[in-house]
Amino acid sequence: GGGMVERVGGEIAEPGAASPQLGDRPRIDHKRVHWRALVLPDRGAKIPGHVVDVAYGNMRLVSRYSFAVGSRLNLAVFVPDVLNEGKCVVTQVAGEVTYQVMHGDEVQTGLSVNVADLPDATVKTISAAIDANI
Repeated sequence: GGGMVERVGGEIAEPGAASPQLGDRPRIDHKRVHWRALVLPDRGAKIPGHVVDVAYGNMRLVSRYSFAVGSRLNLAVFVPDVLNEGKCVVTQVAGEVTYQVMHGDEVQTGLSVNVADLPDATVKTISAAIDANI
């Protein structure tokens, strides 16, 4: 029979896999989207808006309302359903407001979303829509 093949040198290091610097987390590119969303306040009427930009752990919301930086928002996001064209999956996402930018009569709100807190189904729904570019 054939003899044992010996591995020389153990693990092969990836090129440039030196000690990771700060900010070297895997970057998921921002995806421009146009998903209808509703901000669900603790009380009072739901606030309509659109999610216009999605990245891992971040969303940008455009609405006519401003929200205090550091406050928490609960959103119902109408994510396009990859399996049923023209349908949406209403997906609950909670995030913390990280910034506000005024654009004319609209306000862009940055949200930091703790992805680890989201149910797997939610992450799959959002990822599938991003991958499908819808």
